[in-house]
Amino acid sequence: FRLGYRNDNRGDWIVYPYFQEGRCVNLKYRFLQKPGEKKFFEWITGYPRPLYNIDSLNGSDTVTITEGESDLITLIQAGGQGVAIPNGAENFAPEHWDVLSQFRRINLALDPDPAGRRGAAKIARRLGADRCFLVPLPERQDINDFFQQGKTLKDFERLIEQAQPMGEPT
Repeated sequence: FRLGYRNDNRGDWIVYPYFQEGRCVNLKYRFLQKPGEKKFFEWITGYPRPLYNIDSLNGSDTVTITEGESDLITLIQAGGQGVAIPNGAENFAPEHWDVLSQFRRINLALDPDPAGRRGAAKIARRLGADRCFLVPLPERQDINDFFQQGKTLKDFERLIEQAQPMGEPT
């Protein structure tokens, strides 16, 4: 994933490079906060923010979407595949919709919290509730937590099999 590290007068940062068509098109910096501190991100302004790992989309009719880069990296390290939303569950850009419109099935492995549910509903309204499936992650567990509990890719695939179409979002 060609992750990077930055240290400045504010502290330590992990750097997520965003690639599109093999080129690095932007960098997202995540502050490595202490427990209890708020998450903080920075971007290089004026450059695209494609779906993270967009170059992996290879003609399949199914895609799995995670809420963040670290969730996606964990999923891929477990043997899965997918893309991540660059700015949180509720923040899609027009170019993201265009990319996702080609898929027959969209597995939404978003965090099981209010923001994740609102993001899933927004995606389903835009792309079709019949092809958007909410992956039933356990309460208070994102993908990282799920795999840290000793779960395997087979366990995650079972969750995808249990996923139901979003139906008519409210």
